[in-house]
Amino acid sequence: MRSNAIASRPLELAAETLAEAKKRAEENERFFREAIESMTDGFVLLDSEQAVVFWNSRYPALLPPVSSVLRRGATLRELIATLPVSNLYDIAPAEREAWIDAAVPRIWDGPPFIRALSDGRFLRIASTPTATGGRILVLRDVTDDVQAKEKIARLALVAEKTYNAVLVSDARGRIEWVNPGFTRLSGYAIEECLGRKAGELLHGPDTSPETVAAINAAIRGGEGFDVEVLHYSKAGRPYWVQIASTSVRDEAGIIRRHIAIGLEITARKEQEQQLAEALARERDLVTQQKRFIAVAAHEFRTPLTIIDGASQRLARYAELISPEDIRERTGRIRNAVARMSELIDTTLNTARLDDGRIEIDVAPLDLVELVTGVARRMAGTAPEFEIAVSAQVSTLRIEADAVLLEQVFTNLLSNAIKYSGAHRRVEIVVDARDADAVVAVRDQGIGIPTDEIPKLFGRFFRASTAKGLPGTGIGLNLVRELVALQGGAVAVESVAGEGSIFTVTLPMTRAKTGGAAQSPVAAD
Repeated sequence: MRSNAIASRPLELAAETLAEAKKRAEENERFFREAIESMTDGFVLLDSEQAVVFWNSRYPALLPPVSSVLRRGATLRELIATLPVSNLYDIAPAEREAWIDAAVPRIWDGPPFIRALSDGRFLRIASTPTATGGRILVLRDVTDDVQAKEKIARLALVAEKTYNAVLVSDARGRIEWVNPGFTRLSGYAIEECLGRKAGELLHGPDTSPETVAAINAAIRGGEGFDVEVLHYSKAGRPYWVQIASTSVRDEAGIIRRHIAIGLEITARKEQEQQLAEALARERDLVTQQKRFIAVAAHEFRTPLTIIDGASQRLARYAELISPEDIRERTGRIRNAVARMSELIDTTLNTARLDDGRIEIDVAPLDLVELVTGVARRMAGTAPEFEIAVSAQVSTLRIEADAVLLEQVFTNLLSNAIKYSGAHRRVEIVVDARDADAVVAVRDQGIGIPTDEIPKLFGRFFRASTAKGLPGTGIGLNLVRELVALQGGAVAVESVAGEGSIFTVTLPMTRAKTGGAAQSPVAAD
């Protein structure tokens, strides 16, 4: 009896082991089926004979026509044969058999492919070989992916064709793609941009650090931005762009990339700058004009006071004043009248230049005679000064407007006398150089600081060394304009405390014009 019990024990152990193994197999199969059923992909297992072994419920849900033949042992050809006769596949009856013959080997061992269905869906179909020679056939609904790619393709096409610059970067700001508009504007090829940050390529010495900081802060915070910034092309050309940027997030809200669109606004910024400069000049001109009015009023009042005082004294003491005293006082009156005439002529001609037109009458004249005459008249108004005229030629015939030239040299001599300080000698040299006539007016007076010389011919400008001396600041500006109307130019050399030399260069011959002439030099 005991020997029988001992002999039966291995059998019991074997039965228990077999039962345990069967239980584990059933549990594994259950887990496997649950895993397969939880898949969003359709799944069907085929053996080496292309017969169905297993499938999940997602497979017929994605491809309803196969439900009518789907069973264990059904062949791949049977499954495929349900498709061309369904509404999902638009296959003509005469072409169905040939289509099935081609589809079976393609699905069995061909590469994955995407099939468009007539209901608007897209299925990705792929098969993977098993160790036993069968295949695992997987169906995946990729409709959203296909539509997203199509949308991206359409957007990319638009971006390719747009004139504006378009840039796509990753979450860290590294460039992934740029359009031709970007390469045109920046001068960088797409290969030079990939993997780099836009700022590394485009920012330059005058790019605003504040704007750059604002851009970086917006990117770090995942916010869009709209800024105007100065960029530099590959060749170093500065240009302004208005950049509108937005961040692209995934379903979890994580930033995946940034998209920026740039519109060049260089022309607009230049216009804005020009307008700002024009407004600044206008404000400055208004200020200068107010100052001129105040100075001009004083300048006119001074000779009037002299005239009035001398006239009253002559009237009051007519019987007692000697002839010499009369000549002295009438001389003062004449000098005051000459000064007022000079102020009036200068102011009127400046006003005419403001209108862009001034009367000019070109005719032959002797420049030596004209300059000598002006010097003689100025000497009469300033008898304490020696005005020396030195001409390298006895006569110098040119074609010019005598009236306007007289005003030019009257202004220059008047200034030389006014700013001579303690010195009482003014020199004028008339000479000919090639086809030009040259007149230089030299004094030994207060001079002009070197840094102020470029501003000297500006409207209303007065040198710092002229502080406390009479003057309106429009005389030299008028001189420059009147000389330019004659086709010439005026230049100055000066050292503060040592005097100045004003040199007028005029063409000897010039086309004769009549009436009014347009000033070639814009008023400052």
